[in-house]
Amino acid sequence: MTIFERKRYTGVNTIKSEFIWSISSFSRHRKDPRHKVEFSPAFNVDESENYFNFEFVPSGNLNDPVKYKSVNLVRDDNHDDEFVCSCKVSFFVEDKTVLIVARDRCVFKSGFRKSVDLIPVYNLLHPEEEISNNDVLKIFCEFVVEKPMQVQDLPGMKFFDLFKNKHLSDVMLRTECGSTFPAHKVLLASVSPVFAAMFKSDMSENEENVIKISDIRYEVLLEMLRYIYLGIIDVKKDTETCCELLGAADKYDIQGLRKKCEQVLCSCLLPENAINIYRSATAYNAPDLKEEVVKFMKENASKIINSNEMKNLVNPEGSILIELMFN
Repeated sequence: MTIFERKRYTGVNTIKSEFIWSISSFSRHRKDPRHKVEFSPAFNVDESENYFNFEFVPSGNLNDPVKYKSVNLVRDDNHDDEFVCSCKVSFFVEDKTVLIVARDRCVFKSGFRKSVDLIPVYNLLHPEEEISNNDVLKIFCEFVVEKPMQVQDLPGMKFFDLFKNKHLSDVMLRTECGSTFPAHKVLLASVSPVFAAMFKSDMSENEENVIKISDIRYEVLLEMLRYIYLGIIDVKKDTETCCELLGAADKYDIQGLRKKCEQVLCSCLLPENAINIYRSATAYNAPDLKEEVVKFMKENASKIINSNEMKNLVNPEGSILIELMFN
């Protein structure tokens, strides 16, 4: 017999959910030679369609039943998206904590079985011993799900006809390669305090109605304007361009664009690009992104250490990153 309880708390930036799975007659289950899998009821962590359940083998892992019991936390297979949360699983006997397994970052993909951990049972759960007088094992799980960053987009469709259109434009943006974009001062100033101050000054660019953008590539400037006019960016998984776009958002103080870049970069983290994204987060004042990258780097330290990007680093940066990952 199993009993399942749940609670949910909503904070400013997070949703915390708690679940208790009580397994009675635990000794009988763990002596089962068939290594039968026990399944908890399905539960969802937030308001989404992401449902999970525990899979527990009380009699132990088939390959080594004496050493440990096998516990998995599994998401159903009906999703193509990625789901990220933090998770802490505690095991109780007679209301006393006997083991805590914590994960700062659990990443679930479609059909991906996320193992919470292997649970040692040398003393507490030896097959010949009763775990408690009432023979009940409680598995308590705490989830914390960060709410997606809320980005206040411009009503882009209203400006669709003006994007890259000279009609009613009153300023030109010129890149170092000589390419130009027609733009509208009122739109640039509405999202960027830097542009607003520029248009109020007596700069020569203001008098000529031409602003020279010498430190931003054509492709990056195009995406910055796409955001200003349409409220979207189109960088797909081009992390190099997105890092440069984050730099442009920082330079021109466009906060909504900054958040969009952070979202894209977080979703594209790989051992091969983590160091470059970490550099960008540090250089362009993106603490939330930097925190996520550090978590990722710690969890994938062995892969990052052996990556070409890491091998090409020179001290002191290499030493700093190694200390960061293994501290």
